[in-house]
Amino acid sequence: MPGLFETTELVLGVIERWTPKGRIAARPFRVTRAHVAVQIAIGAAMLALPLLWPERFFCLTWGFAFLLLDPICCAKKGRSLLSQLASGDNTRLVALLVAGFICGGLWEAWNLPARTK
Repeated sequence: MPGLFETTELVLGVIERWTPKGRIAARPFRVTRAHVAVQIAIGAAMLALPLLWPERFFCLTWGFAFLLLDPICCAKKGRSLLSQLASGDNTRLVALLVAGFICGGLWEAWNLPARTK
């Protein structure tokens, strides 16, 4: 995770340097209570399912924290991806996606020659 966030900061620096006004602007996303409730419910389900059936739903453990905590931060007027999307700023979302692509590619490139695979 630290490598992903460090790569995100690098990508944010590139975006700030090469884009007009230093951010990626888009149409603001209207956040309603229903959006927040649905995200919290999905996050809670992603937490409960691996606890009930770990062999089937273990992959959901990576996403529950974001889907459970980010809408709560948005509802409390904190710093969250949802509130940034609501303000029309897609910079951090794009940076996280690009950083995930870079780190995932490096991970697979390093695993390719591994004997154990």
